[in-house]
This record gives sequence, C-alpha cells and structure tokens, in this order.
Amino acid sequence: MTSTAARRPGLTDYPRSDDTALATLELSDHNRTMVLRRRELWSTYLRGHGNPDAAVATRFIPLLLELIRTRSGEGLPFVPGSYYPPGFRQHVLGHTAFPDDAIDHRLSAKDESGLPFLAELRAMLAPGSDVSVPTLTSLAQVLNVLGLFSVSAKALGKRAVESGDPVLTYEVARSYYGLVTDSDKAAQPFHTLAADTGISPGTRLSAYGRLIAHYCRRQRDLDECAEVAADAQALIDGVTADTFDLRLYVSRTYRALALYAVRRRDMADIADKMQLAIDLARGLSAAASTPAEKVAAAQNERLSLEASLKAFINSKGRAMVIDMEPDAAAGRLLELDPGDPYTQLYAGDTLWMTGHDERALECFTTGGALGTFPGALAAARAGVAFDTLGRKEESETWFAVAAELDPAATAA
Repeated sequence: MTSTAARRPGLTDYPRSDDTALATLELSDHNRTMVLRRRELWSTYLRGHGNPDAAVATRFIPLLLELIRTRSGEGLPFVPGSYYPPGFRQHVLGHTAFPDDAIDHRLSAKDESGLPFLAELRAMLAPGSDVSVPTLTSLAQVLNVLGLFSVSAKALGKRAVESGDPVLTYEVARSYYGLVTDSDKAAQPFHTLAADTGISPGTRLSAYGRLIAHYCRRQRDLDECAEVAADAQALIDGVTADTFDLRLYVSRTYRALALYAVRRRDMADIADKMQLAIDLARGLSAAASTPAEKVAAAQNERLSLEASLKAFINSKGRAMVIDMEPDAAAGRLLELDPGDPYTQLYAGDTLWMTGHDERALECFTTGGALGTFPGALAAARAGVAFDTLGRKEESETWFAVAAELDPAATAA
C-alpha cells in the first residue's frame, strides 16, 4: 500500500451553486454539440455496433452478436465483466434523445427496419426456437450488456431452468437480481451455483463474487459475507489458475474480497486483495491476444483501477491500496477507457485531490459531455471546480449541463 500525504479535499466537500435558474437555461450551441456527440457514441452501443472510441463495457456486444448470428455453438470463454446498473440504459436513451422503447422485446416493424439484428434476436427468444444453449447464453449476455434485464429474465428464465446449464442460469440470475425487491431471494441461485462442486471453477467464482457484493450491501449481512468470502478464498486456493479465463475470474474475485475488506475497514486486507487483483489484471492485459480477451482484460483492469481510486478518494487522499501513485493510476484508467463516464469522473476526482487542476477539469468536462448519471456528476464537479478557481462563466455553463442531464446531480 502506497501512503501519501493528506490531499486537497474532494469537490463534494465544497458548497455548490444554489442558482436554481441554471436548470432552465436554454441549451447553448456548445450543449447541442455535446448532445450530438453523445448520440454518436452511445448509438453504437444501442445499435450493437463496434466503436473503438466507445466505453469498454459496451464492446462485448458486437463480439456476442457475431456468435449469435453465426450460431457457432460456442460462447465467449468467459462472462462479460460487470454491467452498468439498471438505470444506466435509461440515462443513455434520455441523453441521446432516443425513445425509451427503441430497443425492446416487443419491436415494431419500423423499429426493426433500423435495427435489423433485433428481429432475428426476437425470433430466437421465442419459446419454441431451436437455439442452442451457448447461443441462448450469448443472447442473455447481449441483453444484459444492453441493460435489457427484464427481457432476458422473462424470455430466458424458463429456458435456463429447463437446460440446467450453469452459465445460462448464472447469466439469467444476473438479469433477475436487479429487477426484484426481494434481493435475498434473488441471490439464492448464486448460492446454488457457488456450492456445486460439479460446476466449473470460473462459474463458481463468478457466483461467489455476486454473493460477496450482495452481502456487502448491508451491515447486518457481514457475518453471512464472512462465510461466503472464506469459501471463495478456499476455492481460489484450490484452483490452478493456469488459463486466461481462470486468472480473469480469480482477479475479479479478489476485487470482490477487497470490497468485503472495505466493509470491515481492514486497510491491510484491502491493500492485499487489491494488489492481488491488479497484479493479475496487468498480466491479463499483457497476455490478451484475441478480440474477446482484449476487451475482457481491459474491462477487468479498469474496474480494478477504479476500485483502487475509490478507496483513495474515500480515504480523503491519504492512502493508495495498490503499488501506484494516484496520478499514475488515473492516467492508466484514462488510457484504458476514456469513453466511459465513470472513468472520467473518478479520474477527475483523483486528479483534483492531487492538485492537477487542468487535468481534472478536462476529465470532468469530458465526462459531462458523455452524459448519463456519472456524466451529470462530472459536469457538476466541473461547475464546482471552475467556481473554486474563480472562473464563474465556465462554472455556470457546466452547472447548466449538469442540470440538463440530471437535476439531482447538482445536489449529489
């Protein structure tokens, strides 16, 4: 763990402008340009197209669609990394002026004329289709990456039960988890998958990761989390991580174990687990050779760096939990995934705390231009930062952007 001196307070520690009139300002030419740029970037995500400038998390879609269209009988050798939260899709749709039913299980002929692959997907999702389990799994994954969790759960839940396939079951369980109010009930499939020693270690580790995240949500669940974490560590200790996919799963699980350490406020264990996660992540990025491996490795490393920077920010800039200085970690995160608004938000927060004002402002304004809720937070951070630096006109511009994206962001 790299220790640092006390840093500058984060932007959430500063007062924000209370000029509510900013929320009603007309869009400037600058803002209209940002809307068009957001539409250009996020439409590739919504339409399933590849885009090297888009967020890494969205780049699984064209890989999955290729497997689906060819019905190759194969799937990705690993499940995609963490998905955006359920509300993220609505932010994308709203901030790009796409209607919220532009991609849905119940598509009109007009919708399908602009999105031809979706008609084929809908036919495959029909109960009587003869689609193989690997293709169904890829369907579930692409729907989840698109944020269509309800479509995946409703169309593929019964098929997952009938097939008994653990990977399809895991993927549909991920869809279902974000849709129900009884999260404890929704976590039960992950218990079954994690405990079944006949299931592949990678799937079991993925299930353990989900369970750790689930039980870390509430203080009263930490005793349950202790048991799950111990079982996950025992599985890691018994696995020979000699393949790309197993190293990927182990790295993800160490990141989940670091979250459990955060909830226990065990700084030494946070640093230990995050260092193990990032060491594996770096090796995966260096070893990745196929398009799927490169996307998966980039996503895993970015999530590891993001978690490390969250720990730095939450410690008020007093400590890093991996063997990188905060500025270097932020730089690497920006190198890996500049098109993700979360990247720009956390990198900006880090750079502001370490006194790199102009670089931080660049991150906040870039994040604001990308839209979605983290982009709205980044725009609000830009407003506070410009105000702190005495640049009032720029401050008002970015507070207006934040209010246009999401009025709640200016109070978050």
